[in-house]
Amino acid sequence: MHWLYENGIGEDRAALVHGGQIIKARIEREVGGIQSGAILMARLLRKIGTGKRAIARLSNGEDAIISSFPGTLTEGQELRVRVTRAAITEKGPEQGRYKYALAKGAGDDTPLSPSPNLLEQIKADDAEIKHCPAHGPDLLAEAGWNEVMHEAQSGHVAFPGGSLEIAPTPAMTVIDVDGASAPRPLALSAAQAVAGAIERLGIGGNIGIDFPALPTKADRTDVTTAIDQAMQGPFERTAVNGFGFMQIVRKYERPSLLQLVQDTPDLTALLNLLRRAQRDQGTGKLMLHLTLPMKAIWDRHETWQAALVAQTGRNVEIAAEPACTPEASSLSGAYD
Repeated sequence: MHWLYENGIGEDRAALVHGGQIIKARIEREVGGIQSGAILMARLLRKIGTGKRAIARLSNGEDAIISSFPGTLTEGQELRVRVTRAAITEKGPEQGRYKYALAKGAGDDTPLSPSPNLLEQIKADDAEIKHCPAHGPDLLAEAGWNEVMHEAQSGHVAFPGGSLEIAPTPAMTVIDVDGASAPRPLALSAAQAVAGAIERLGIGGNIGIDFPALPTKADRTDVTTAIDQAMQGPFERTAVNGFGFMQIVRKYERPSLLQLVQDTPDLTALLNLLRRAQRDQGTGKLMLHLTLPMKAIWDRHETWQAALVAQTGRNVEIAAEPACTPEASSLSGAYD
């Protein structure tokens, strides 16, 4: 088992690989708000309800919901906090619903520190790390990175005998099991696929799983046992009820890979295109065909532009096409 780590333009990527398959895929972007694990100063803005929680302005300018702070703290006063969950933008009936970052009061003597970056996080696993420079073989793609990204973008995960449709909602991430097999073998096979997808795509918080209805208690118990054996890391769950529904709760520190890529289609498409451009083997001019929102993002990040030119040694031109979609954005170039 080993990690593959890639330091990309605007985005770092990591994949934990076992038996030639990706079992965890993680992304850290240069853009975005405060992340879990950061310890920083915050100023109390207002208390919520009974006063056990409050809205606070973090020193980076973000607002967060804080808890576990001294009851004597008044509006305008400052305290040290530890961020426990990044802010979340959720899709669903309320498009673009925003959830504040979460934080807890930290002791006055706790040193201020940024959140651990992606490389620091995977080092904590104590597994071998293989770095994947752009001029080397594409080890991430060989391990199935592109397929995992497709799962995240589409929410569709295939497994032998069926498929999962995964949809983040404001209340929970919902996983629907579908297939033509009889309910018991389909549910047992799906249990393995569900556990794998949850881990691979970094799904946390409340997770609802809609298995096929299982008429006997013994069948439902077997599916519950299969989930218990397949899941990785701490979690809590309900039993599978008579309608085939189970709820799982996992630690929720950051957006899942699905939320990250589905909520930012133009940014995701641009970063994927920059990854391809870094690895392109041509020597002539590079032409990036972008949507108008993608070009707006590109224009705001001069460091990305300079990095692509420096790393490829090629001139880069942009073609912004009004009719282009993120999925249709493309790369072309001369191969002298």
